[in-house]
Amino acid sequence: MRRGLKARGVRVPAQTMVVAGSDSEHARNSRPAVSAMELNPVNSSAALLDILQSLIAGRPAEAPRLTRARFRPRASTRR
Repeated sequence: MRRGLKARGVRVPAQTMVVAGSDSEHARNSRPAVSAMELNPVNSSAALLDILQSLIAGRPAEAPRLTRARFRPRASTRR
């Protein structure tokens, strides 16, 4: 994505900011380094399974559920 923006003359982060939906090695090592959301798949999966089990059992589901995520700011969002 960053290369595509650069090829079109869009400067990151001066003209647009970029955030990835997961914190990967690619995001960390990109130039500029891409900010990322570090999701919590263990807690998110557990919450989703609890909701699903409630629905299957015909019980009201406690939803939506909030789980923690962490924002990893890097150069792609620094202005």
